Parts: sequence; C-alpha cells; structure tokens
Amino acid sequence: MNYVVNIQTKVNCPHQGSVQYVLVNPRLFAMNVKVVGASIVTKMDKYPLLAPPCPNTQTPPCVEVIWNTQALRVKVRGSPIILFDSVGLCSPPQLPKTIPTIQQRVKAT
Repeated sequence: MNYVVNIQTKVNCPHQGSVQYVLVNPRLFAMNVKVVGASIVTKMDKYPLLAPPCPNTQTPPCVEVIWNTQALRVKVRGSPIILFDSVGLCSPPQLPKTIPTIQQRVKAT
C-alpha cells in the first residue's frame, strides 16, 4: 500500500523539469483533488532556465513520463491510478522520475 498521486503532486525528471498533467479524469478525487491515472498524459513542463543535456548520453531534456507500473486494485474507468512507488521513466532518454513531495493521507494498492 502506498500514497496516491494527485494533480498537486510534484513529479520531476532528472533535469528538474516539472510534470504537467493533461486529460485528468474528473471522476476520482482524493482529499478534494483529482487523482492521476496511468492513462493520463504526463508532459514535462517548466524547466529551470535552459536544461542541459543528459551528462552521459547528451540527449535533450525529457518531454513525457511513461508509467510502467501502477496500482493493482484501484482503477478509474478501467485505468489504474498512479502511486508514489509507481515506476515512471522520463522519455527521452528513459531516466527515472522523482517525486519530492506527496499527500500523506490517501493510500491504495
């Protein structure tokens, strides 16, 4: 069981870009805030100044997060929701995302 990601949860890529949630499902709320489902498009936004290329690959900054694992039991319209421990890779270049803060009340599996 882990904490549920909602649209106020800050998610960063290794370049410190912030995730912008697109097409959020209007039906599921946690603490009066919309919950993020795995089918929701997550695009990178708000890079601090000019984000440098990745040090190892020299690839450009990330443009989206691809969620590889989600909640097993809780779904919105048949799509699983995203949890704090869900694996999401920023693409390109397939680097792990970070979640520095998250709500501390609603949990799911």
